[in-house]
Order: sequence, then C-alpha cells, then structure tokens
Amino acid sequence: MFCRAAARRSCCCIALLLAALLPRTVLAQQFSEAELDAFAEEVRRDGFTLIPSVLPPAKLRAMRAAFRPVLAKRMLSSPSDRGPARYYATPPFVPPFWDPDVFAHPAIVGVVARLVGADAVLCQFAVDTPLNGSALQDVHRDAAPLFPEQHRHPAGAAADAAAADAATAAADEPPAAQLAVNFPLVDVLPATGNGPTEVAAATHRLTLAQAKPYLEAFAADCFTTPADCSAETMRLQQLLQPVYMRLGDVLLRDVRGLHRGTPNHSAEPREMVVMGYSRAWLRRPEVALRVKQSLYDGLRGGSSGAVARALLRFEERVPDAAFEHEYDGRESYDAAVLGAASGGSYRGVSVSVSADSTVEA
Repeated sequence: MFCRAAARRSCCCIALLLAALLPRTVLAQQFSEAELDAFAEEVRRDGFTLIPSVLPPAKLRAMRAAFRPVLAKRMLSSPSDRGPARYYATPPFVPPFWDPDVFAHPAIVGVVARLVGADAVLCQFAVDTPLNGSALQDVHRDAAPLFPEQHRHPAGAAADAAAADAATAAADEPPAAQLAVNFPLVDVLPATGNGPTEVAAATHRLTLAQAKPYLEAFAADCFTTPADCSAETMRLQQLLQPVYMRLGDVLLRDVRGLHRGTPNHSAEPREMVVMGYSRAWLRRPEVALRVKQSLYDGLRGGSSGAVARALLRFEERVPDAAFEHEYDGRESYDAAVLGAASGGSYRGVSVSVSADSTVEA
C-alpha cells in the first residue's frame, strides 16, 4: 500500500495495509458521492488512490485466461523493452478485454470525472506483465510536462537559452490531464512475491527541476554501497512504497507520479491492466484504441451504454470486416516512445527474451 513517511498519514496507511492483506468478501460495487469525492481528493493530494473490491474477480480471471496467448505472442515477436522479462501488450479490444462493466464502471468513471472532467475519454487498454527474471525498473513518470514551453522566450527574442531552459524546468505543474487506472489479474501481495508497483506519494506535481533530486536518489544503490548514500538520499528512497492489491481492487493514479515496477519472484506472470483516461482535448496516438464497430453500436443499454459510448467517442471505429481479432505481437508504444513520453525519465533498453521466461499459450 502507499505509506508516506509523514506521521499524519500513519494511521491511514495502517488501515489501507490491513484492508489489502486481510481476507474479505467482495464489497458492494457502489460508492457514495462523498466516498468518490474522497478518492478524487487523495489523487489530487498524493497522486493516487486505491479503491477496494471494485471489479468482479470472475471477470478478471476470464481476462487472465484470454491474455495468456497474447502474452506468448508478444514474447516471441520482439524483445522485452520495459526491462528484463517485462512486457507491455495491447490485446485486441474485444471481449473479455472489452467490457463496459469494467471500463465504464460507475466508481471508476465517477473518480475520473472529478479529476479530468465529465467529458473525459478512454484512450488506452493494455497489460503490463513482469515474469520471473524481471528486475527493478527505473523510477519514472508516464508523461512529460503538459506545457514544457510555457516559460520559454518568444521566438526571435534575444534570450539566454540556458536561462530559458531553467525557467521551463521550474514551471508550475497544472492539475491532472491524464490518469492511469490499474488493476491486477491476480493477487499482488507480500506473500505472492510477484512484483508490486512502487509509487512515491505526492510526486505528481513536481516540476522537472524538483523531480531531479528524487530521480537521482531513487537511482542510487544504497543496499550495495550504503556509505555512498546521504541521509537525504535514503530519506527520499523511503518514499517509494509497494502497492499491494487483491483481485478486484483498482489503483487510480496521475500518470505524472514517480513509480517503478519491481521484480516478479514467483513462477507465474503478474498481469496488470492499465486503462488510460484523459481530458477530452488531450490526444496521445501511441496508446489509441481501435474499436470494433459492432461493439460500439451495441452500447445502447441505458445510462451505462451512454457512458461507454461517450468515453470512446474519439477512438477509431473499425468496420467488423476490417477489424484485426488476432494479436500479432507488435507494439508501437515501445521503450523509445515511452522514454519520450515520460520526459526522459524512463531509460529502459530492449533486452533479449530469456529462454527461462516462457508462457504456454
């Protein structure tokens, strides 16, 4: 769970940790307006929130079974580029991955609307999967500053380029424009050892200049050479905390928050779905969806269908005859694209597929 060092958060962190670790039945999938307000406020303050027991586990188990052949094709098609034995894959957006009860769930959409507008759009559906043999990722954010040029001098002005760059780095970060909604297809707990995501709280509004010492501290190896690490470096490293989640839990985060994947020490893949939501005017073509026309046309049942149609209104709709139902293993959102999108904070390189990291289709 996300536990900040600040004492004011200690009681909350303990409660969240217990909520993740203790056995529990699936809660009602409805939340009050006050609860949705509170989840949204946590994202504004800390950059993330964990919403417990949102999605039906049976649906997620079906997704996991359907994803196995997708992962197998992804591994055979090209090297892992999110680190060793760690793969990003975008399955065709058809059932069971296409599920309005999931991507248009009232709790998810309710928090999304509070943060990026009632006219928000769904722009991404993918799965991140570390296998045994994976390693710690670079700490990174998933998006660069929205307005990096806002403090640059006008074209043609006699200006010091270094001063202009420094001013840009210090530019204030605006409120959220893009959110990632993550949910695992398997329990991710201390006992499972399968690679929880680590997140540093309250780093989503850091400027480039403010984020630099954090990234430097997170990159330091204080375990191997503790003498080389200052007290401040070790303090900053403690901000990174693992997110433990049960099947059905949902993590909603500002994509600018600093985070990283951790090693999966288990024998099974740890699949984590990422759904991207953004303000209606923001477009990132590298994560765009291709929507099968008949599925879109079928979204006519009451308010949930209307919500789903609105979320997908800007995505490409493909005639059924031209829709590609089979995943070919190729990905356009590779390490180079992620590196650029992250403002240079992600520095992952392609690695060869390990003979020990195989998945049966």
